[in-house]
Amino acid sequence: MSATPFSAFPLMSRVMVAAGCVPVPTLQDDVYVGAVVTPSYLWKARSGARSDVHETAAAILLQPSAAAPGIRDAVRRLARVWAASRAKVIVSLLVDERGGFVDAATQLEGVRGPVAIELNVAWGAADGLVAEDPQLVRHTLRRVMQVCRLPVIVKLPNDLADPEATLDACAEAGAVGVVVGAGVPTGDGMLLGPATFPLVLELVRRLARDAPLPLIACGGIATAAHARAYLDAGAAAVQVGSAHLANPYAAAEIARELAAD
Repeated sequence: MSATPFSAFPLMSRVMVAAGCVPVPTLQDDVYVGAVVTPSYLWKARSGARSDVHETAAAILLQPSAAAPGIRDAVRRLARVWAASRAKVIVSLLVDERGGFVDAATQLEGVRGPVAIELNVAWGAADGLVAEDPQLVRHTLRRVMQVCRLPVIVKLPNDLADPEATLDACAEAGAVGVVVGAGVPTGDGMLLGPATFPLVLELVRRLARDAPLPLIACGGIATAAHARAYLDAGAAAVQVGSAHLANPYAAAEIARELAAD
């Protein structure tokens, strides 16, 4: 399987582990997984009720927790783990309405191990409006890149009113890639799993035609066939997420099967 097209941090596989789905040590010696994305961190840890997960035949209904870990404690505890990992590590930062993501990004400047930041504007912002405003996305990216030299990927929600405008803003600000599909919102939470696959696949097909930067598809990948479909639709890479609830090595197994092809 060919390497991913991210020249800023070349990966030997197009298969990544989505944010927080598998602890880095679980796959740190795996040479097939392109990258493992950490949980999404805030500048300061935030407490809240635990996530509530309900499984159905084809999907998972997730009510996300308001809690999030803090980046300073993560760097203190995990920087050596990240540096020792053979699988590339991408650190996810959660954008909130207070602008703490800039302080959070500062904590990663000069830290050995991470190859990139994934700026999560899809989940967790109290005002919920960051991703819907291309100018605000552009401003957010530029502020982060002023304080940290790591390449930046942006994680976008699945239901943007004008995703093309947001992609343009990400490209103009200097992002190296965009994650498309971070669960499908419902009135009761976020829908994850195979049921989201056709919805995200259609979005990837639509955006890939004129995308100004590489797309990373994330939605319902449970098999190598799902991953292939996204890559054939124009995605540069994929992220495997909820499949890890049943199998912590799902991404690694999918990556091995694609490599065997």
